[in-house]
Amino acid sequence: MLANSKLSSFFAKNIGIIIAVLSFTIPISHKLTIYLLELTVLFWILSRSWNFDSKTIGMNKGLIFLILLWLSYSFSLIYSENINRGFSDIIQKISLVLFPVIFITSWNSIKNYKDLMFNSFLFGLVVVSLFLLFRAFYLSFNFTEFGFNPIPSDIPWENYFLYFRFTQPYHPTYLSLYLSLGLAFVSKKVLYSKSQLQRVLLILCYVFFIVVIYLSSSKAGLIVSALVFVLSIFWILGKRSRIYAGIATVLILVAIAFSMVNNSRVMYFVNYIKGNSIAEYNFGNEELDNKLKSEATVRLEIWKNVPRIVGNSWFLGVGVGDSKKVLIDGYNKFEINYAAEAQLNTHNQYLETFVSTGLVGVIVLLLLLLIAIRQAFVSKDMLLFMFILIVSINFLFESMFERVFGVMFFSFFYCLLIIKPRVEDENEG
Repeated sequence: MLANSKLSSFFAKNIGIIIAVLSFTIPISHKLTIYLLELTVLFWILSRSWNFDSKTIGMNKGLIFLILLWLSYSFSLIYSENINRGFSDIIQKISLVLFPVIFITSWNSIKNYKDLMFNSFLFGLVVVSLFLLFRAFYLSFNFTEFGFNPIPSDIPWENYFLYFRFTQPYHPTYLSLYLSLGLAFVSKKVLYSKSQLQRVLLILCYVFFIVVIYLSSSKAGLIVSALVFVLSIFWILGKRSRIYAGIATVLILVAIAFSMVNNSRVMYFVNYIKGNSIAEYNFGNEELDNKLKSEATVRLEIWKNVPRIVGNSWFLGVGVGDSKKVLIDGYNKFEINYAAEAQLNTHNQYLETFVSTGLVGVIVLLLLLLIAIRQAFVSKDMLLFMFILIVSINFLFESMFERVFGVMFFSFFYCLLIIKPRVEDENEG
């Protein structure tokens, strides 16, 4: 019995470290994150230090709704024809259940490692960003003639320092998503930093993340990072320095607007929405022009046709197993050819949830976001608010739960930032 007790104590004490390593791997590799999640579950089981306290569970309604969201996907298997695909999908989303259960029942073992988890994530972002920059410089440098040319010889309209060429193998939007949250974490560190040197290094890190976001050239990333920057300035400078915060914000937003106007991908999208001619943005290359036009228009075509594609299944959706097929059939029916050929999802998490689980699933998703927003305002938690702002906007442009790294990122940081332990537990810590 004593040996078993010591063994359980070992796993309970170290589960926080495993989760901190998991946090480091989120921006590095989703495959590593999956292995660390499996290891975390193993530590949680072997720790045997679970606390299913009803008051703690009742205080964390957001985490309960996270589990309910997964259950809504699981329930849709009942009316899905493609059970194999549906089962694979809910397994991909299993972190919506695992993280809430682990955080609620083992928070006393985890809470002392919370700052380490934030720092590990930031370190992972720095590692990835440096790797991408060094690789771009390496690919751009001609070691034979000692020349520098960031334009690939095989695809002359691309650039080693921009978009997919820069972020591969990472998705530009998700890399920007991670970095935007990194900006929020760095802002909090600047706010509470007591060392001038540390504050300078953190500001340099902040600027570094902004540069990498710009090079990633994700439309959603540019919008979100601009909003996070504004919030960060007012958060750090506070009430007494609002005039300086306002001046700094205006100057930076002007710079961001200028950079976005000079971003071809952004301007294709903007001019399509305005109904203007986009001929002036042609690059003289038919393949590139068609690619940009398709990217600029296809999402809007998908979004406005989703209600017609779902049809009478609006209340419970078409089922998680059949959502992909229903979407492709809908694209073909309404002649959204690019989306059908590429077999795209809706590129909008709200609509993606609507297709699979209907209005019921969308309500659950919105409620878990609203619960977090309310908690952020009540507790004046700017970090939680910025996280919800970041993911809510990204939900408009990406079906985050259709990618394992998207759903794991959301569920992990949602749990880490929103969890509310009992007051007496906090006092004991």
